[in-house]
Amino acid sequence: MSLLDAVERFVASLKPLLAIEREFSKGDPVLVCAAVFSLLPTGRAC
Repeated sequence: MSLLDAVERFVASLKPLLAIEREFSKGDPVLVCAAVFSLLPTGRAC
């Protein structure tokens, strides 16, 4: 599963960015934020 897929599954319900960053804290926080913000315009994240 890719980081983007994992973030998409995690944000299936509304979560603050800090909670997402904490969930994926073992990864690069810049990549996590990039994944979140790439999902927003597609409607795949709240």
